[in-house]
Amino acid sequence: MRFDAADGQTLFLKLLDAQRGETLRCAEQVASWLGERGVDVVCACIETALPDGRQLWGYPYHFGRAPAPTEEDLMAVGGALGRLHQRLAEHPHKKKWLQNTDHRLARLTALRHSLAQGKILAGPHPDKLQRLASDTCIHFEPQHHGEAACRTALHGDLNLFNMLMADGHCTFLDFEDVFHSVMPPVFDLATVFERVVVVEGASVNGDRLLTALLGAYEETSGIRVDPRQVAPALRGLALRALCTLAGSDPAGHDDKEWRKFFHLMDLSA
Repeated sequence: MRFDAADGQTLFLKLLDAQRGETLRCAEQVASWLGERGVDVVCACIETALPDGRQLWGYPYHFGRAPAPTEEDLMAVGGALGRLHQRLAEHPHKKKWLQNTDHRLARLTALRHSLAQGKILAGPHPDKLQRLASDTCIHFEPQHHGEAACRTALHGDLNLFNMLMADGHCTFLDFEDVFHSVMPPVFDLATVFERVVVVEGASVNGDRLLTALLGAYEETSGIRVDPRQVAPALRGLALRALCTLAGSDPAGHDDKEWRKFFHLMDLSA
């Protein structure tokens, strides 16, 4: 929620249970570390434990909007993302994050094999999920993504709400997925393209917008990502999300989430 204090200060507040609060504290340490190194991020300024065990977090209210499917916005995001990846590559905990990532991928790969073999039936459309899990052309492991297979620490959750545009600059927030997201850069870039362009129905200009995103990223980071790797990365991300859901919601109760990732899989085509 937004909170306007009597002294004129405007805050964005989050109210969390104690378990989630510990994860957020680690994420805020990363955000603070990035901010000290020149990356545009939103960092918490208040952390308060409540008597019932919940935690209240406060952030300076950042006025901004979600990125739009324009060349200007995609260039701004690409450049900012290049700087973010450069700084995350220097973080002292990157080795631990890599171990976390490999452990997570091994667990999801094993779950995928069980789904493909029919040993596990999950979700509202188990037959469709089994076909996707059996598709040998879809991969979420980093070694299957060609020239983009060099791994670096990523943001890992670049939905529209975690990128704020203002005055031609992109500011990032919510770093809770960094700890298990040491992957090829194409995965963050593909997520941006998916959420800003494809989901918004602007894919008619997709080639031009993708060129703007990848070009700005290369100019800032020095890393070239082949645009042909974006669609395979999107399919891999969608399957990874579906496998994650199969582990957390095998009965398919969260129909909205299941429909979301089946839809993203369809869009990736």
